[in-house]
Amino acid sequence: ARVENLNDLAAFQMMTYELGPLMQFFAGSTQLLRAGALINPMYWIKQLIRDPIHANLVAGSGIITPLHSMRGFVEVLMKNSRESKILTDRGVLGSVDSTTTINQFLEQFGKEKASPTILTKALSKIMSIHEASDAATRVEIYKKAEAKALKEGKTAEQAMSYAVHMARESINFSVHGNSPTLNALRHSIPFFSAAINSLDTVYRAATGFGLNAKEKREAQVMFISRAVMMFSLSIMYAMLYQDDEEYKKLPDYVKDNHWLIPNPMSEKPPFIKVPTPFEIGFFFKTIPEGLVRYFSDTSTGKEVLASYKAGLIHNLPANGLPIPQAIKPVLENIVNYSFFTGRGIEGMSDQGRPVAERGQRASEFAKTLSSYGLDRIGQSPAKIDNLIQGYFAELGTFSAGLASSLLFMAEGKEPPAKNIENMPFMKAFLTDRNVVKAISDFYELDHNAKEVATYFNNLKQSGMTEDIQKLIDDPEKKAQLMASPVFRKVSTQMATIRKAITYYKDNQDSGSPEFRRDKINELTEILGRVAESGYKIAEATGVSR
Repeated sequence: ARVENLNDLAAFQMMTYELGPLMQFFAGSTQLLRAGALINPMYWIKQLIRDPIHANLVAGSGIITPLHSMRGFVEVLMKNSRESKILTDRGVLGSVDSTTTINQFLEQFGKEKASPTILTKALSKIMSIHEASDAATRVEIYKKAEAKALKEGKTAEQAMSYAVHMARESINFSVHGNSPTLNALRHSIPFFSAAINSLDTVYRAATGFGLNAKEKREAQVMFISRAVMMFSLSIMYAMLYQDDEEYKKLPDYVKDNHWLIPNPMSEKPPFIKVPTPFEIGFFFKTIPEGLVRYFSDTSTGKEVLASYKAGLIHNLPANGLPIPQAIKPVLENIVNYSFFTGRGIEGMSDQGRPVAERGQRASEFAKTLSSYGLDRIGQSPAKIDNLIQGYFAELGTFSAGLASSLLFMAEGKEPPAKNIENMPFMKAFLTDRNVVKAISDFYELDHNAKEVATYFNNLKQSGMTEDIQKLIDDPEKKAQLMASPVFRKVSTQMATIRKAITYYKDNQDSGSPEFRRDKINELTEILGRVAESGYKIAEATGVSR
């Protein structure tokens, strides 16, 4: 079929369906988490970093940096951006909520301005800041495209139309399609539509989809040249860090999802975290960096494959698991597994501890709720925090932190002082000195070795000699069996150190908040060194990581 009017096509692409009671419930959970994620200054700043890098590979524009996007952000906020007004008039910019039906839109249209409350005004202002961060890069794409078109001899009207098209197609969040299945997924899973549109944008840029032969070739050459440049720069970046001990200590998910810049203000924390764009970051930063780590022996093959698997899953719509947001956090708690992080909600170090004590880094608010009876139904502090973040995103984390502070005040307690990287806002952009890769790795090594040793002892008691021989014939299991007694000694040492950390966390008589913070930092550093000794034991006995 041939479409004469592109506005008609856009109308069909954005068509929505009416929702039944169940889908309305699911959509409510989706909107709740979406609001919690977007009402967040850290999200806005990350967007101003990610969007221009993404645009450089997919938008066909000139080079756009985060500084360009920051300029556009300020201009949009100050309401003196000509380009923003044009893009808003053409429907490219503005609030886009793919879970709002036409009837819902018509019901609320104009009501906010008729009798706005203080809360409505505040939320409207906050969302306008988010919309400005979302618009900033597209405003800069418009500027580049318009200047290019005028330079090529197009009229002002032609240049405007071309620039609007380029800004819209850099990533078109308003395209929804008219599939009933996708409509249901979009309403029940946060950011599902955005993930599809983002992947579609990368695909179109890489293949030149929909362009004539000449334009397709130009688009493919531009995409490949910029992709090769980013891939090469990522290799050089990674090579610079392979002898850096602080880099090696960081968990792989921190390395995979950020560029790390040495902190010029202090040795601790050692790095500033700069977020990478999603699909582009995975293909042209995570993959080459993983290769460098593998060939430099700073990561094992298993660890690199785990990074690739996590990156692939995170870049699929709904993380590859189309589970409605309304039930996802509850399901995660039941199976004790975070579908987002790919790790247990309660860590290996929590195994065997009372339910109310599982979650060393949990909020005081979650610890209190668990101790007041929720532990009886299996809700540990770690799981309660997972529910709060699962339903309310960063807004929930902030609220739990605020509630924790109020609880401390009400009980007359004073917690240890926070490291700068654990303070609100700063923790999004600084690495945490007390999150050490070796610690979590060792607990997993120890847990696996314990399981093999327990299985071996059960076989021995039952006299199952054939199964014992099979176990011993397996090199990996034999190595774990040999390492288990030594791992047990290391684990006992770590338990003693963790007990001391807990003492300084909970005991106000142990010193001032600053003194207790410093002691916790010291002990965590020692804990990391002890855990690293587990690496040496694993290597000596042949246990793979």
